[in-house]
Amino acid sequence: MTNILKIPTPAQVKNARILAGQTQEEAAKTLYMANYKVWQNYELGKRSMSIPLWELYLIKIFALEDKQEFEKKLKKILKDLK
Repeated sequence: MTNILKIPTPAQVKNARILAGQTQEEAAKTLYMANYKVWQNYELGKRSMSIPLWELYLIKIFALEDKQEFEKKLKKILKDLK
C-alpha cells in the first residue's frame, strides 16, 4: 500500500492549524504535547513532523467535519504554499 501522505512542510503544518482555528498551544495539546514549542519548531522548520503524527493531527482536527468540507480543507493544507 502506498502512503498518500508525506512529511508535511512547515507551511502545511501552520496552514492546518490555522484552518482548524487553533493556536500553537491548542494544536500541541491536541496531540498531547507537553510544550507548545515542539509545535512551534514544526512550523519554523526546525523539526519535521512524522507522517503518523501528521495523520493523527489531520484526523483529530477534521473528525467532526463533513466529507466535502474535509476534502476541501485537506486540499488547501496539502497545497504547497510558496
